[in-house]
Amino acid sequence: MFRKVNAYTQWGKLKRCVVGNADFAAFQPKQPSTSPTINGDPHMAGLIPWPTGPKLQSTIDGANEQLEDLTRLLQSQGVETYRPHTVDWTKPIHMPEWSVPNQYCSVCPRDVMITVGNIMIEAPVSRRDRFLEY
Repeated sequence: MFRKVNAYTQWGKLKRCVVGNADFAAFQPKQPSTSPTINGDPHMAGLIPWPTGPKLQSTIDGANEQLEDLTRLLQSQGVETYRPHTVDWTKPIHMPEWSVPNQYCSVCPRDVMITVGNIMIEAPVSRRDRFLEY
């Protein structure tokens, strides 16, 4: 179905909103854009390993409950809400020059897209695990 996008103000009444979901959410895999050097960080010193792979189902369920509450709140205020299709973010991405063992999730669609007037702009992402998010 074709939907028209129009956003000419940041301050007008919210009419429509995309609310993500946390299904199949995973921790970001190690990749060039997420390997900072931070003085004194126990993760960087190798003392505490970064979490990897799928997030706990209880965490996903809790996040989805909060997103459902947000959806109900928006709808109670007359805001039309749209939800993205469920994607298995635990699957890898393979590109010619790089690959990652899993993706992230779709709880923050606004991170990778912005609407200016009737144009949606995809933002380039430095994190490979979010490359196909939009």
